[in-house]
Amino acid sequence: MPDVAPSPALLRFAERQSRIARVTERRTEGRHFIAQPVSVQFLDANRQPIGEPHVAVTRAISPSGIGLLFEGATEHDLATVRLNIDGEEVHLLVEIRWRRLMEPFEYAGGQVLRELDGSP
Repeated sequence: MPDVAPSPALLRFAERQSRIARVTERRTEGRHFIAQPVSVQFLDANRQPIGEPHVAVTRAISPSGIGLLFEGATEHDLATVRLNIDGEEVHLLVEIRWRRLMEPFEYAGGQVLRELDGSP
């Protein structure tokens, strides 16, 4: 999916985090705990791309949200996330609601605003 693969360390960390979260899940809304590389394109207030896409790895996906692990700190709150669901490429418009440092990675939680048709 992403043009560049995440580091092996990030992918291993995401897989471990997803396994742990499966065991400790307390929410009633169904989440899928899956470590999948994705492409994240941050957007400005006019929904125009900012810089190059980032590689991230999912930790959890639900109908209304997505958890993303990044190699380093991010600062923008609006993004498109390109991922593969059941063999189909999906583009989501996501608002990043919070960030937490998980040394040396960043974990960000976003609300899925809507599915996009192609690019923003």
